[in-house]
Amino acid sequence: MFFFSDIKNEYLFLRFCHNLESNTTVATQVPLEIDYDCGDRLSVDPTTGKIVIQSPGYPGRYRPLLDCTWTVDFQYEADITTKFETFYTETGRDVLSIGTGKDPDDKESVVLDMYGGTIIPAAMRLNRTRHLWLRFLTDFVNERSGWSLILATVPNSRCGGFFTVPLNGTLVLSTPGYPGYYPPGLTCRYTINGPDDHRLRVSIPEFYTARLDDELSIGEGCRERDPDSIFVVDRHSGIGPPNPSIYLPRSSAVWMSFKVRGLGNRYKGWLATFTDAKIKADARLDDMGMPIRCQDIGPTEPPPPSTPTPPPTDEGGSGWFPYWYDLLDNEGSGQRAEDGIKVNDYPDFL
Repeated sequence: MFFFSDIKNEYLFLRFCHNLESNTTVATQVPLEIDYDCGDRLSVDPTTGKIVIQSPGYPGRYRPLLDCTWTVDFQYEADITTKFETFYTETGRDVLSIGTGKDPDDKESVVLDMYGGTIIPAAMRLNRTRHLWLRFLTDFVNERSGWSLILATVPNSRCGGFFTVPLNGTLVLSTPGYPGYYPPGLTCRYTINGPDDHRLRVSIPEFYTARLDDELSIGEGCRERDPDSIFVVDRHSGIGPPNPSIYLPRSSAVWMSFKVRGLGNRYKGWLATFTDAKIKADARLDDMGMPIRCQDIGPTEPPPPSTPTPPPTDEGGSGWFPYWYDLLDNEGSGQRAEDGIKVNDYPDFL
């Protein structure tokens, strides 16, 4: 039995040879039914910063005559990694293509690579990507188990800093070196602002630190030591995210502090996502009734009189924070549970 296909006319030809000696044949023309009812339009999970895409029927066999297209939209230009968990298709016949752009027919689309066979493709990093598509084409014989692909937003692994979440977007932060081990001696302080005074949806999907030694704290406000700061996560450490691991603070700004007192060379740290909740935050107003916004210069008030002020210097300290910030009380002045406010009482939980 021989197969011939004519994709243009959408017909599949089957020729049966009944008697080779007499060369008697019977040819049958059958309509070609390509399966377009697969694929989807997807977006990255804001809680994890990842999305998993799999061939139809995975881990079972995919169907014959597939023409599947997936489009993945990212909320803002981000660095993306591709990682295949498994890959098993018919070599040269069943092919997966990946490209940038809104779809394969987009004039600005660029095909990044095409895959087929039994070798797991190497991981790939894509810089400043907003749209991505996948197209999977199969023939009519020899179906395999297919493939499973993880797309992940590359987290910002800077130790501390001042960040603003994009409008309708997501910011992903991690410990330095993630997903490898973080180094010892870290003191990382972060300020994360919501766009247009919006509240932020905070999620901590992964957490691995030395118990009681390497601690993460999160609170409402610009900085840990602000008088009106309220703790959301208070010195969490160990294996596993805090409970609950998703929060909706009422302010438009969130601070975060990570302190490594142990060796820090056996744990990969944490992953945190901050997503625009599209809800107006409770405004913090000054004496003139104007909104108080976080500044990217760190704390601006001088240290307590009892604390000696060192000469101005650009060295030491915690990166973008002034040098004297580290000379203050290590535990800060934000309101904690022992001050009469239960940790996690104030923010909403999702």
